[in-house]
Amino acid sequence: MANESDRLEPQIFDEDSDDEDAVDIEPSTGFAPDPALLALLVRAEELIHKADPKLAALIDALAPLIKKGANPVVFCRYLATAEHLRDGLRKAFPKLIVEAVTGVLTPDERRDRVAEMASAEDQKDVQRILVATDCLSEGINLQQLFDTVIHYDLSWNPTRHQQREGRVDRFGQPADLVRSIMMFSPDSAIDGAVLEVILRKAEEIRKATGVTVPLPDNRGPVTDALMASMMLRRGGTRQLALDLRLDDGTKAMETRWRDASENEKKSRARFAQNAMKPKEVAPEWEKVRTLLGSPQDAKVFIERAMSRFGVPLEPRKTLLLAHVHALETGLKERLAQQSLTGSVRLAVVEPAPSGTALLTRTHPLTATLAEALVEASLDPEALSGLGVGRVGAWPISAVQQVTRVALLRIRFKLTVHARQERLLLAEEAALVALQGGAIVASGEAARALLNTPATSDFALSARDRFISKAKDELPDLLGGPLVEFVQSRAVELMQDHAQLRAAAGSASRVTVEAVLPPDVIGLFVLMPSEV
Repeated sequence: MANESDRLEPQIFDEDSDDEDAVDIEPSTGFAPDPALLALLVRAEELIHKADPKLAALIDALAPLIKKGANPVVFCRYLATAEHLRDGLRKAFPKLIVEAVTGVLTPDERRDRVAEMASAEDQKDVQRILVATDCLSEGINLQQLFDTVIHYDLSWNPTRHQQREGRVDRFGQPADLVRSIMMFSPDSAIDGAVLEVILRKAEEIRKATGVTVPLPDNRGPVTDALMASMMLRRGGTRQLALDLRLDDGTKAMETRWRDASENEKKSRARFAQNAMKPKEVAPEWEKVRTLLGSPQDAKVFIERAMSRFGVPLEPRKTLLLAHVHALETGLKERLAQQSLTGSVRLAVVEPAPSGTALLTRTHPLTATLAEALVEASLDPEALSGLGVGRVGAWPISAVQQVTRVALLRIRFKLTVHARQERLLLAEEAALVALQGGAIVASGEAARALLNTPATSDFALSARDRFISKAKDELPDLLGGPLVEFVQSRAVELMQDHAQLRAAAGSASRVTVEAVLPPDVIGLFVLMPSEV
């Protein structure tokens, strides 16, 4: 049996390290001087100046896709390969933007390189080709700019192929069809071995378990299995002397992979994700979607916030342009830290077109403007020209009597009753509209009242009088209707937890206790228009 130091892995194996910066380095060459190897190097030097048949095959595969408007990402394994492909594709497609991203760039430089490819987004029908090593197969989303994946080099780890495609084929991809092409040569013993020993076996396991099960951590049997496959493909007099050990390696790899597959099946059965019925959890999912808000809700907020800052949104067909460069200096600097500069293109309909971002509550523009408005409401010195406050009074046509809208911060204590009891704290914000001593609206209905445009404005003295009276009546409300509302929310939350846990088959239960009284962090008085 060969010693570990004599094994072939360091010379031939595409080591998939946890360090993503190192996955595209050239493999070490630890072979002792050998006349045959030196002859191979001389032959390689001669081939440098000749046509590359694999690059030609790549160009042939890309040409019809480019004509259809595709924007491909070509994944390869090594630095030299990436640079070679970039130069070759630039010659073949001179009108396209062609860039390469490899591990020689820092993570920030990689993101900047990809972002620069979107800088020509205003040009009509601009197309891009990105050549990348596996340093880009995780961490950077490519779905807004690219819609095709080319596996130029096969990876020995099937999970890597899934990660490559996952950069492009993911939520928010505007293309209806995402293409994936795997390039291999029928004359290549290595390609054939990878296909037969690893990729096809991985596909069998994926079909059986529903997920891709990674290769076992012990790479020795994997290398032996690949070498066995190559020897069987190539034939030769040395085959019989190696078959016994290599065949053992193939069996060892398949045994360990089968064990990993069985463990994955047990895990899926244990956690029972597929036991949940969509109809049982759909109501809770809809509640969450309502709480998070739709792109249209985010659009309303951004439109009003940008107008308040004096920079209204510019509609552009199905898109919106937010001219963040025209905002005041402090806001502009905060947005620049989020890589938002110039005019930001926003979409409110899924999927977002290439070069745009879907406007949601988690978009950096939404989050930054919301933080700025909250700061302005808490600190009179922050953005003082906005006149933003947490109290106010104005007349609207939607009410027939004095209506107070309170913005509440409600805290809950959640006790999870399981083998080990756990205490969790949670909080939520809620809008409640009151007339007299009764709650007349909450949630979306209360927000609709608050969003109704004012019919006029009060004199400062009248506004202060209405606000002062509402503040004086707060203690009575906190001891009555607002407390009842908070307690009813606790009951609703406990029922939601019970429904979800029942759908998941969980034996644990959750009790929810409201922390009283709630905090009133905003108070607004809506008066009938006739006042």
